[in-house]
Amino acid sequence: GVAGVTAPIFAWDKTDRLEPSVERFLEGLCHRLAFPLGEVMTPSYVSDDAGLVIKNHPEFACYRDIGFYLKLFLNPQSEFLPQTKDPGWTQREAELHWAWDTEHRRFKVKGYDNQQLL
Repeated sequence: GVAGVTAPIFAWDKTDRLEPSVERFLEGLCHRLAFPLGEVMTPSYVSDDAGLVIKNHPEFACYRDIGFYLKLFLNPQSEFLPQTKDPGWTQREAELHWAWDTEHRRFKVKGYDNQQLL
């Protein structure tokens, strides 16, 4: 089937860097949309500060964030989970904020009142 030939993407439990499978996915997407590619541009589409990918494919942000949340909450080490808050987190506070660190070539993810999650 299809699952046997497709590479999984968004393995946030394994790396905070741009995975080859995500890079190939973005290259295919960017070729169809005539978006520029490159060492800085390609990973920046995951954080999508300019809104190019998400404007054309809004589901991309959902899949990226759901994949991250699944890996985060399935982590058996509780020190990696967001600190709790009474009476609980609001939807806006739990929103993920993505950034590409060009110097260290890795993704940074913040959420829950700006806590560093990745």
